[in-house]
Amino acid sequence: MSELTQKTRLTNALKGESVDKAPVASVTQTATVELMEMTGASWPEAHSDASKMAKLALASHTEAGLEAVRYPFCLTVLAEAWVVK
Repeated sequence: MSELTQKTRLTNALKGESVDKAPVASVTQTATVELMEMTGASWPEAHSDASKMAKLALASHTEAGLEAVRYPFCLTVLAEAWVVK
């Protein structure tokens, strides 16, 4: 099997198809101090500034080589979306 693109590798893995190596994705978040320093986008600002959030999230792909990115960085945001007010 020839080397797959990152997108094809992740898509194949999610569909249960053959891959050349295991893709790397985080189901929580990938923001590290190092990525924050590299991008100039850090917490807490990256939680509420869309541009900084995108820049920091994408760095896990562009700088660290992960096949998938995760944002927002807070896991409670999903639960908060369901709160009835």
